[in-house]
Amino acid sequence: MKALFIEPRARSITEIDLEDAGDGGAADICRRIDCDLFNTVRSSRDMDGGGDIMYVDDMGMYRQPLYCNDIFSFTGYPIPLIGNAVVVGCDSAGESVDVSSSVEEMTRRITFIPRFCPEVEFDCEYLEDEAEEEQEPCE
Repeated sequence: MKALFIEPRARSITEIDLEDAGDGGAADICRRIDCDLFNTVRSSRDMDGGGDIMYVDDMGMYRQPLYCNDIFSFTGYPIPLIGNAVVVGCDSAGESVDVSSSVEEMTRRITFIPRFCPEVEFDCEYLEDEAEEEQEPCE
């Protein structure tokens, strides 16, 4: 099945062939976006049925500190998305089919958000100890 692969770290969108092992391509989606659980994303323009559907790592924001993840926005979707994604087509019955968007069309709908990875490491234990010391006792 023809699909698109979005890789924020490489700032790329490429056409791929998704392998369907009788599972609608689910195993290949998980392998490509490196996850155990995925979630679906649709933009407001694709909500009427048909169109394309995007699969993203359901736990992407928890895999490493948020400020160090690969983040992108998708036109028509209200929040940024984290990690790799796979886009496939979806027919009116909800079945996966070849993607209808081209790489060029998807490129216009995706904005890669620059990575922010500070080199400063925070000592969370230190911060928690400081917070405990600063608290005034209740009287």
